[in-house]
Order: sequence, then structure tokens, then C-alpha cells
Amino acid sequence: MNWKRYCTAILILALTVMAVGDALQFDAGRSATLSLAADNRVAEWCSVTRDATLIPVQGASNGWEHAVLEIGSDGKRSIDFGTPESTSPLHATNTTFSACYAFAIVRCETPSDLATLIDAPCSTRFAPVLWHDSRWKLSPLQLESTASYAVNGIETNAFTGAESFQLIEVFWDDPVLLSEMFIGGPPASPEWKRTWPGTLGELILLEDIPDREERLALYRYAALKWGIPLEVESPDAPFILRNLGVSSGNIFTSVIIIR
Repeated sequence: MNWKRYCTAILILALTVMAVGDALQFDAGRSATLSLAADNRVAEWCSVTRDATLIPVQGASNGWEHAVLEIGSDGKRSIDFGTPESTSPLHATNTTFSACYAFAIVRCETPSDLATLIDAPCSTRFAPVLWHDSRWKLSPLQLESTASYAVNGIETNAFTGAESFQLIEVFWDDPVLLSEMFIGGPPASPEWKRTWPGTLGELILLEDIPDREERLALYRYAALKWGIPLEVESPDAPFILRNLGVSSGNIFTSVIIIR
């Protein structure tokens, strides 16, 4: 028998890049990082490296609900804050981690006034729309705290609702402690109705603002994993992400077929 003709050797060369940097990465696509209660309610969301855990601030009572795991028609998993009427935000305690940058993969079809993705000294939330034909914008200034934004790789605070996933980047002018962040909305009262009106698939927090090459690597990752419309090349993306502390899983796996 001619084994060279009838047999195929498949070598899977996985770029198993273990993260070594200081990023905090919360990835709903990794089922092992989520603890679920009844009806797929989110009880805990651990970072990929298990260095931090997000839990609901409020119990499921007194008008509060808990976020729900959503599995889309595309099979992608994300945390749904928008379906329950008033969802408790997620919060981490007992951590000294601080961030100057956030990378958030979101799905939001219908923005609303003051809806909040990250409640912080300068919250990532929609400013009120004064005219029916005005564009939704993420607020860059609250009290004395400021931030800037990029949406799908473009430096802007304008946001258009869509059925597909989108990338929101947040650049805080001053570091923000993780313990000061509330993910998915403000914690004050369910009557505020400021819950994020959609889902969150992944959240990566970095202590420093990434440089151009690091952002390109993050963009390549977002495009391959989440279908974000970013046409970028970053040949060294797996290694750049590793140095940042971001685990890319098997996104950059190579399969070589030898006959």
C-alpha cells in the first residue's frame, strides 16, 4: 500500500500563547469562566487568569434582575444586560487593579438615554439625545473626569446601534480602579433605567494605553473572533497579545496538511 498516496498526516500547530502581561480579560466565550444560576442567570464571571471575579452588585430582588447568558444564532456567547428590565451591574472587590484602557465587544441594537456600559468616575454611557435625528454619542466628560473613545477602530464617540457585535475602546485620562467600575450599568437604583441595552461578549482591561502595534493586534483578534469589521494586518498579533496579557485561545491556530 502506498501510504504517501492513501494517508494524510495532519499536524496541528497551535500557537498556544499563554498570556504573560497584566491585562484582565473577561471572555463570555469561555464557558469555564462563568458560573450560572437558574435560567442561565450569571452568578460569577471570572477573568481568564482567575485573578478577578465579577459578581452582581444587587441580589435578584427589590426590582433588580441578574444578567443572562445569551447564545446567538451565530453560536457566540455574550452576557445580556438588556433583556431583564433592570439588571444589576457586575462588580469586582478585593482588587487593586487599575485600568487606563478598556476593550469591549458589545452588541447593542437600540441605544437609550444614559444607558451605561461601564459606570466609573467617567462612565461609558450614552449622552441624552436632544433631537430625534441626532446621533447617539458616548459621554466624554462627567464632573472632572474625562475619557475618549473609538468605535470599530475609528476615533469617535458616535455610536450607531446594530445587530452585529461592535468594538468600543475607552481611553481614560486618569487610571480607574477596577473596584470603582460597575459593568453593565450603575448600581444606585433600578428606577434609574440606565442598564446597558444589549450584550457584552468580552472585556479586556489594560493598565496602560496600548500603542499602535498593540491596538492592531487587538483589532486582528476582534476581527477573527467576533467578526468586527476591521481590515487590519498584524503578523505578530499572537505574540503581541501574549505580552499584553491577552489570551487568544486557538484564534491563531495553524493547520498544516502533509501528503
